[in-house]
Amino acid sequence: MIDFETTITTDLARLFGGIVRRVANQRLFARIGALLTFRIKRRTERGIDIHGRAFEPYSDAWAGERAARGRQTATPDLNFSGRMWAALQQHASDDTVELFFAGHEATIAHGHNYGVRANSYFGEVPQREFFGLDDADENAIGREIVRSLRGG
Repeated sequence: MIDFETTITTDLARLFGGIVRRVANQRLFARIGALLTFRIKRRTERGIDIHGRAFEPYSDAWAGERAARGRQTATPDLNFSGRMWAALQQHASDDTVELFFAGHEATIAHGHNYGVRANSYFGEVPQREFFGLDDADENAIGREIVRSLRGG
């Protein structure tokens, strides 16, 4: 099994310092994980990477395959069967949350995020960096921490 993961502990400590330690608990980090999962999926559905740029269009061959199977082809959304998104999981503890793709779908997510050179399984897949945090995500985490400080 290959896990493709990102951990936000370092980012939270850098962004919010000691405040995070005052309110950190598993419930807060589970909420942050759910929030980030939603934000990553929503941004990706719109065909936008973590830098705010549009994804490179689907190749003509893949667009034709998608169209033949009744899928949209206008905006690359990295969703064909839904299995990759179903494999996106989170694990929260008292001081961290990890978002990761489990099982075989981790390989698929990795290929989308970093790109794949031509091979017999994938063909060539351009890099579409979707899995990570942008500035708006960090701001959303901050709002969730403030909400927690206020007792929410």
